[in-house]
This record gives sequence, C-alpha cells and structure tokens, in this order.
Amino acid sequence: MVPVKTEYDIEAGHKERKIALLADLHNEKGEKVLEIIKKEAPDLILIAGDMVDGNHVDWSGYTLIDKNVTDFLTECARMAPTYYSMGNHEWFLRRNEFDRVALTGAIVLDNSYARIDEDLVVGGLTSATVMTRRAWEKDHPDWSWQNISFHRIGNLKKRPKEDQNTYLNETLDTSWIEAYEAEKGTKILLCHHPEYWALKGPTLKERAIDLTLSGHAHGGQWRIFGKSIFAPGQGIFPKYAGGKYEEEGRLLIVSRGLSNTVKVPRLWNPPEVVIINLH
Repeated sequence: MVPVKTEYDIEAGHKERKIALLADLHNEKGEKVLEIIKKEAPDLILIAGDMVDGNHVDWSGYTLIDKNVTDFLTECARMAPTYYSMGNHEWFLRRNEFDRVALTGAIVLDNSYARIDEDLVVGGLTSATVMTRRAWEKDHPDWSWQNISFHRIGNLKKRPKEDQNTYLNETLDTSWIEAYEAEKGTKILLCHHPEYWALKGPTLKERAIDLTLSGHAHGGQWRIFGKSIFAPGQGIFPKYAGGKYEEEGRLLIVSRGLSNTVKVPRLWNPPEVVIINLH
C-alpha cells in the first residue's frame, strides 16, 4: 500500500520546526516513504520503533539490520537528524548490530535522551519486550538465537493476566525519565507502545513530557467509520490506535505505521508518514 501523509499542528516550544514521525517499517525498503520525507524536508526525523521484522527470521547467521534497514536509515540521516527508539521487534538486535545502525548516522535512544538544541530534548523509552530479553540473557548466558523465538519471549513475560500494569511497571526502565523531565525546553518522548502512555503510577501522560510519539498499533488493522478494530497490547476497539490524543494537558500522537506484518490485510487504513509542525 502507498503511504499517505498525515499532518498535525502542535503549539510547543519557542521555535518553528517540522518533524517527521515514522514507525513500523518492518524491514520494507520504504522508497515511497523516503519520497514523502524528501518532499516535506523536515528538520528532524523521529522513528518510534520496529524498523525490523522479527516474524521472518533466518536463524542461520541472521542479521535483522540488513541492507533495507541500513539504506533507509542512511537516507533519513542524510536528510535530517534522525533518532530511533526500540519497539518490540527490536528485541532480536544483538549488541554488535547497533554498530551498524551508528554507521548510518541515525542515533539510537535506548532508555536515554538527547538534547537537539536549547529548546528541544528527545527521549526514547525501550519496549518491555526488549527488556525481557535482556533479563533472559543475563539468566541464561548459554542461550542461542536458534533455540528461542519471538513467541517464546512473549511467553517468558512474567505478567499476571489480571494486571498488565504490574508486568510493565516492573519491566520497563523508567529510572532515567526523572532526569529527562528536569531538562529545560520542550520534551518529546519516543515510546513505541501507545498503551504505555496510560500506565498506572505515574503514567507517562502524568509526567512533565510535552509530546509522546508512538506506533505499534498499525492503525487497528481495520478502520470502520474511523474506528479501529484491534491493536496488540490493547485488544478489541483500541483507544490509542492512530491519531492525536490529549489528556491531562499532555499530547500523544500515534502513527498508523508503514507496513503490514500479518496475513490479515489492512482495510480502510493506509500506512502513513506523520508530519508534525511545532509552532
């Protein structure tokens, strides 16, 4: 499907700037995406996770950061400063693969933040799935990539079925966010999972973060009369599947993503490049 452009105007900070939000490319080449970005000429490109695709892995000497990904990130970095945070599919990435990302010019925000200028700071909250894999790796030093799968990692999550908040609050690394909140200027957080925005105690939307940018929901896969049907992590009729949301004075923008990774087609739900104009 050919991506569309969705544009939002946001009042934030003291400087006019244009930001391109990308998410869920899932190892596609993304030529049409790059055409839109080139035409828009953003000041900043922010990628909210899932550049790679963990559903289709050749376990014999595989790498997820392949030519599609490196070429895409390189082109993005040539057009504007590019920052990339980790979604659930990035749990596959081995440490040495981040070296390949660094060579593209894109900067990975892994539970960290970076100051863009005197008026803007961008942070990246790493997916709980990545954090689960890291915990598994510590406890199982002899594990191999050939004997574990994406779905097994999912089953390893120590999440009480009745309380997703318990699992996520215990698994996510939010230790750095207090320092991030204290930074001067507009704060934009890349958080692949939109459902994290409303976690209990304190939620991201209760933090001193001006704008959170997410993906993951793929627009709800089907959109009927503007309503999303299903999203991972949120289930049927998800609340945060694509669009702009304002609660408690904070803003969340969710990208509908740039590809499709399941057999079920996207209906009335084209992939999108999100353009955010800060005023």
